[in-house]
Amino acid sequence: MRADGEQVFGWVAATIYVGTCALIVFGTDATHALLCNATSNCILDWVGALSGWVAAIVAALTIRPLYRQLLTQTEQTDFTVGNTKPSIDAVQHLDTNSQIVVDIVNWNRRGMIVRDIQAVGSGAPLTIQQAEVDKEPVMPLPGRLILPGWINRADKPHRMRMEVAAKGEDGRFLRDEWERMQIMVTYELFGTRELSKQPVTVNLTSQDLGIFG
Repeated sequence: MRADGEQVFGWVAATIYVGTCALIVFGTDATHALLCNATSNCILDWVGALSGWVAAIVAALTIRPLYRQLLTQTEQTDFTVGNTKPSIDAVQHLDTNSQIVVDIVNWNRRGMIVRDIQAVGSGAPLTIQQAEVDKEPVMPLPGRLILPGWINRADKPHRMRMEVAAKGEDGRFLRDEWERMQIMVTYELFGTRELSKQPVTVNLTSQDLGIFG
């Protein structure tokens, strides 16, 4: 849609430019009297003025795609050198809908430590029931959950899988309530002191959304 809009503005600018020049050259005496005066070179003045406006419009239309291209190149460079953020997904467990499976893939060359994981939108405390890194069980405690960095780009990135659950005030495990909530994962990359927080929407598997009739 943006590309179509830029093309439309470009055609409009070109049409105005050509149309005005045509009016000056082929127009009637009334048109000349409206657009010109007797003390200047009418064609040179209008061509110069319109050229400046057209150049400004073209420059303005060019900046946006160039900026988007720069962002794309920056993202590609970050991925190549290993500066990409880890990806985090959360989905309701297929067999136990009171559990949420949190999947973290570390695309960064630096290792990461999961410092905290919370349920956003509920005061229910979240507990990590079990965790594994690259399919190997690890101690499910925040601060002890370490995911190595993706240093060897020829291999797959390292993956962490956690099964978490939360109880409401009535002592019952949350199930469909996850639809109104998010999970907030706080992590820290090796070599930095900065904590990064990433909210994650939970995809439910226990609801019939009527997609297949």
